[in-house]
Amino acid sequence: MPEAPSFDGSQPCSKTDPEMFFPHPSDRVGIAAAKEVCNTCPFITACLKYAVGEPSLQGIWGGTTQRQRETIRTRMRKAGQLV
Repeated sequence: MPEAPSFDGSQPCSKTDPEMFFPHPSDRVGIAAAKEVCNTCPFITACLKYAVGEPSLQGIWGGTTQRQRETIRTRMRKAGQLV
């Protein structure tokens, strides 16, 4: 299990309603809004790395949807980068 990112309280998502990061999969506007917050965050890479290693996570993490992370994991497995 990957180690959770060590946040320092400055990340934009800590100052945003957490529900924003759990839009319905068909809510394109909600997904885009959550990703916009992620794209301003200095922790986006650490967050994404953690989320890729935790398949059970729901919502937007590291600027990606659950489906996008599934695709990343599949590609990593095929490349031998993920067991």
